[in-house]
Amino acid sequence: MGVTAVLVAAILAAASVVPGPAPARASIVSDVNIRIAQEQGPNSCVIEEVPGTKHKIWTECKYWADRDICGRKAVVRYDCCEGFSRVEGQHGCTGVLPLQDVVLTARAAGAARFAALLESSGLADQLRAEGAAFTVFAPSDQAMDELTSSQLAALRGARADNPILNHHIVANKQLSKSWGADQLLASRLRGRSLRVNKYSSKIETVNCATITRKDQEAANGVVHIVDALLDPERSTYSDLSTAVVQDGRFRQLSRLMQRSDLFNALRRQNVAYTLLAPNDEAFQKLPAARLQRLEADDEAREALLRHLVLPHPVCVGAVVGPHRFPTRGPERLAFDCDARGATVQGMRLDADADMTLAADGVLYMLDDVPLPNRVKTLLQLVQEERLHSFAEVVRTAGLETLLDGPGDYTLFAPSEAAMASLAYGQLNRLRADQAAARNFVMLHMSRGRILTETITDNQVAQTLEADSLRLQVYRKGYGVEDALIERADVQGLNGVLHVISKCLRSANVTLEETLRQDGNYTTFLRAMDRLREDSPNSLEFRGSRTAYTFLVPSDQAFQRLGAAKLQSLLSNATLLARTLKNHVVDDMVGTESFRENLQYTVPSRQSSLHVTRADGHLKVNDATVLTCDRTNRQGVVHYINKVLIPEEHHVHVTVPPHAPAPRGPRVRWEEQERPAPAPEEDDDYVDPDLGPQPETYRGRGLDRDLQEHRYHEERVGRRRQPQRVHHASHHYLHATDNNYYY
Repeated sequence: MGVTAVLVAAILAAASVVPGPAPARASIVSDVNIRIAQEQGPNSCVIEEVPGTKHKIWTECKYWADRDICGRKAVVRYDCCEGFSRVEGQHGCTGVLPLQDVVLTARAAGAARFAALLESSGLADQLRAEGAAFTVFAPSDQAMDELTSSQLAALRGARADNPILNHHIVANKQLSKSWGADQLLASRLRGRSLRVNKYSSKIETVNCATITRKDQEAANGVVHIVDALLDPERSTYSDLSTAVVQDGRFRQLSRLMQRSDLFNALRRQNVAYTLLAPNDEAFQKLPAARLQRLEADDEAREALLRHLVLPHPVCVGAVVGPHRFPTRGPERLAFDCDARGATVQGMRLDADADMTLAADGVLYMLDDVPLPNRVKTLLQLVQEERLHSFAEVVRTAGLETLLDGPGDYTLFAPSEAAMASLAYGQLNRLRADQAAARNFVMLHMSRGRILTETITDNQVAQTLEADSLRLQVYRKGYGVEDALIERADVQGLNGVLHVISKCLRSANVTLEETLRQDGNYTTFLRAMDRLREDSPNSLEFRGSRTAYTFLVPSDQAFQRLGAAKLQSLLSNATLLARTLKNHVVDDMVGTESFRENLQYTVPSRQSSLHVTRADGHLKVNDATVLTCDRTNRQGVVHYINKVLIPEEHHVHVTVPPHAPAPRGPRVRWEEQERPAPAPEEDDDYVDPDLGPQPETYRGRGLDRDLQEHRYHEERVGRRRQPQRVHHASHHYLHATDNNYYY
């Protein structure tokens, strides 16, 4: 078989089974197992068993992967495949067994006691005489040893019309390869069916009894050996919802179901499912106030009911390890098993005592209520998300009642890593100081439910202490202040939880106060003051808007421009405005929104900036971010090591007439021949740096001393050749004050 054919076969096989707990190694057969299998010779098949347990499966497969069954190591051994036997002196299983009728085949396959009942009741004679093919699901001898007293009484002196015996027999030959994920087979007991399921754990069941030995072919049909009696008394004619209403143990669940259309919809869809049914004692374990809130909250009630429904029949015998089964809601339920049996969400499932087979699936009674997130309080969600440090601070603050009580809140809870990254000693203070802890928790809470589907960029939410929290919409993410929302929209009974990447801080100081507190940013402050003197409205971040990003160069970054360039920058209001605007983004952008090895285009007020993060360093154009995410009333500040001069502009330098060459970089200008006057229609040309020409410069009457120049800057370093940078821009120059641009 080619690779393509193998893949197609695998896809078809996967489509015909119910999702089940298939261990990760179950589909990987090791080279050792392959070699051992090949050494067994022809017609040898695997038997998988766990010593000391009931688990013993004749696989009818030659190749099988080692796996754990309910936490215990399964043992793989080999025996002859169905219909074959060993021949003395020959390798493998080369003998072919003769076909017998279904009763004798069941006896030979390990169901001798059940075969004896068929014989003594006279049902065996009927099967032989009818001249038709049958399928018999025969309980093993071990299963017959485990019958209850009532079942033994029902079988004692059984006749051919015995309901239990006839419930194990199906018309025609039903081989396992013909079964789908969930299939009903009509038994000889009138009006009753057997439900067959196949799971990805390689377990097959009938009425949730495990088929331990399948496809034992007989002259008049086929036999499957099962590990339990198929008692029709364990089944009901009614559907699952009706069974709940009629059973006196589920009065509370019945009231909730009657207020929902979920089960009517399932009935109309004619689908089989699993219902996990908490009994009345389970609901009584919930606090009375929470139960009342659950009954009154339509969304919470619907979420709980959907959480109790699995969209296919799940038999506990198919649970061989940890697996998360989908529900009708957004969350999954964790199933597992150990030596004592199966569990769901850690709650024990007693299939023998608490299982009911219905016309449309299977019901398990629970002694506890498995709660979805929507029915848990914010305090429970914090604990579920393992936010241990934040939960400690909540306890110190005395706010457990708030998070566990009525109301509707949005909680932005810092992750465990965020709490661990607090400044040295701050977390210990929060654990010990009730007032500090209370302020901290209240800063992370807002009234009402804020879901990410309703968040718009720069939206503002009020905390419980009347502080403002600014929300951001990023590409593939959301933020609050300078933090990133790592896990969003965990809805609970009294609010919604968002897990965030940083602890939030109160942003009570202004931008100027932040820069003065941090020091080393006096030049930027001076530039802002200078610009406001010349053009009070040019920056406009003193208004109501509070969501800006400021890229602030350090004093050293400005000094690296050189004294002449810096002086020219500060003295030219137009260029200063453009330069400062290139350091302002009309949006609040935290650095955690930028992912590694991607380039982001961020529009400043002047141009587009390119932001990249690589090897732990964040760069804006060719500037490196030194310190980031300093929040304030106007937004957030990131400190950078270079001034972001707009690319299409050049620093304005004033050179006195006949001035000696300055130290350091030498500036040499070469007077060029004056170009011909521009045509009249070009008189309104607007220079991108200087704006419209002054009226005295328009037309043909230009001053003779007005020249265009080309500049070359030469930097001469020790033992290095001069590096020449050519600036090709041409500008209108005023001869009297010798203003040059390059």
